[in-house]
Amino acid sequence: MIIRNSLRTGCIASLWLLVVFLISAVPSYPWGSAGHDYVTSAAIEAIPEELQPFYKKNSRMIIALAVLPDWWKDTHRADESFRHFINLEYYSTMPGFTDIPRSFKDAEAKYGRKNMINWGVLPWAIVERSYRLSEAFRKEDLEEIAVQSSILSHYVADLHMPLHTTKHYDGLTDAQDGLHGRFEFEVLDRFVSSEDITPGIPPIITDPWESVFSWMIETHSKVDALNQADIEARAKTQSYNAAYYDDFARIAKPMAVNQLSQGAARLAALYTWAWTKAGKPDIPAKWAPLYWDDLGAKKTEPAKQ
Repeated sequence: MIIRNSLRTGCIASLWLLVVFLISAVPSYPWGSAGHDYVTSAAIEAIPEELQPFYKKNSRMIIALAVLPDWWKDTHRADESFRHFINLEYYSTMPGFTDIPRSFKDAEAKYGRKNMINWGVLPWAIVERSYRLSEAFRKEDLEEIAVQSSILSHYVADLHMPLHTTKHYDGLTDAQDGLHGRFEFEVLDRFVSSEDITPGIPPIITDPWESVFSWMIETHSKVDALNQADIEARAKTQSYNAAYYDDFARIAKPMAVNQLSQGAARLAALYTWAWTKAGKPDIPAKWAPLYWDDLGAKKTEPAKQ
């Protein structure tokens, strides 16, 4: 299947070193330097009480690893980059994009594998990771639950960034060049904090395919308003200065806050769906064994201090 794992999560050597790098680096991740953190941490607060002991005990790791798919875009670009977006206009011209098949197999038969790689497969990546997380719950594999939760979080956050759903990912015209970064990075860094993200009660998911596709269409509906806000703010200032960002933020800030809050609620819903599908196993409040010593022996608990 095209949406296969880019890197076997059960044998990532020296994963702690990778996490240290991810935390200490200043990378260009979607949703700015903090957006993925906001979504993951808010989702953990919104999951059922039965899951919170495990997720809160491992929250630092789950949050830190939520940027792992972007690391893969650098190390395994040909295998990973197409999972982070979808150019909906190439898939369909129908209102609401209602003719896009939900099944990956049906979509591949309709559009062809090469086209789907070029156009992006983000919603299918989310559904696949949801099933992988459910399987990890079923096996009560703490390591895999943590890692799959992180990866799923990344893709869900990406789905709620409007410019990840359109072929016009950096604006409608060349004059808007840089819009992607101005919204993802500058607006979040200047105007949004973790306290702004309020996911509310997560929705109940019965069919992840339908839920994910409906979220995608809703996110895409914000593209025109985001472009218009950028065009109008730029016309008033003629440069991307503080005045531009203040004006742009009138539309962009509430949009970003809403999308991140919705992303967190829906991520919590997918965590809950995966756990429920697995039979609601009792997941202990233990550390996920994300550690290897110099000889490659896996540890299950940190040493007592």
